[in-house]
Amino acid sequence: VGLCNLTVCLRVRPLLSSETKPVLWNVDGNLLRYTAAEGEEGSRPKTEVHPFNHVFGKESSTDELYSTVCRPAVSLVTQGINCAIFAYGATCSGKTFTIGGKHLISPGVIELAAGDLFQFVQTQGGTTPAPATEAAAEEEESSKKDAAGDMPVGQHWGISVSYLELYNEQLSDLLGSPKEGGAVPVGLRDDPFHPGHVIVDGLTRSEARCVADVVAAQRMG
Repeated sequence: VGLCNLTVCLRVRPLLSSETKPVLWNVDGNLLRYTAAEGEEGSRPKTEVHPFNHVFGKESSTDELYSTVCRPAVSLVTQGINCAIFAYGATCSGKTFTIGGKHLISPGVIELAAGDLFQFVQTQGGTTPAPATEAAAEEEESSKKDAAGDMPVGQHWGISVSYLELYNEQLSDLLGSPKEGGAVPVGLRDDPFHPGHVIVDGLTRSEARCVADVVAAQRMG
């Protein structure tokens, strides 16, 4: 089992105009503190302290969050290390705004990460066409290793986009050809080229040559 480094951060969004109840949570550095309202009854402790790797207050920007937490992960990707960035929270907590953002007005993590990746690739001499599916990418990688005796044949950089949904234990390809107006169901299978790993069988990989291509795929999904 490989090692995994996990960073957990919290972002606090501003209150909506309809939210009028007193705020019982306060940001204190990288801590989130809870203080019960006066006269509040119940079994919950009167005070709570929850530590995080990073806490971003309601005045924080997505760019600030990205630079602090996400950019280091994107940098590791360019070194061949698998990384994942995801948002978790209740409905209307700001997940879509943080990850998806608003194109050009307030870019989200996806757009900012794409910008960094393309900037890196440009310094490495451009891209090569990306395989159409995950399985095709695995097969292409295996063929290159076989031809070179497990030694890399130069460096080839390609960027592709996939959009995978997991809902009610069902995996769906959001960039595949729609069937009856919905997403295309896909499944997991063992990776024939990397024992112990799994891949999403048939997941679409759409070639991206610029940030706009990534944003277009995001909107399509």
